[in-house]
Order: sequence, then C-alpha cells, then structure tokens
Amino acid sequence: MSNNEQQKAVDLVNNWQQYINYLRNWTNDHENPMFAGSSPACYDEWLDNEYEANKAEFDLVERE
Repeated sequence: MSNNEQQKAVDLVNNWQQYINYLRNWTNDHENPMFAGSSPACYDEWLDNEYEANKAEFDLVERE
C-alpha cells in the first residue's frame, strides 16, 4: 500500500469517527420533541457541508 493510499485510509477512518461524533451531538441537541421529523445530515452531505465548514474546529478537537 502506498503512502497516499495509507493516508486516504487514515482520513476515511478519521472522517467516519468525526461523523459518528456529529451524529451523537446532533442527537443530544435534537432530543426535544419540537425537533420531531428533523434528521441529521447524511455522511456525504456532512462531508460537503458540516465537516468542511467546521474543519478547523474538528482539527482542534483531534489535537486535544
């Protein structure tokens, strides 16, 4: 496996873990019945929007 392939595999694992964390946080933030019918972003949408918009924040959390 090349370094590029290894980095892609590491990035995939990291992104997936961050998405799982996003889902946990989203669930906690939306447990009130007034959010009934709402749903979190799917993985691809999260990557395109939520992750990119908050990448600096996610990077800081990873370093702590």
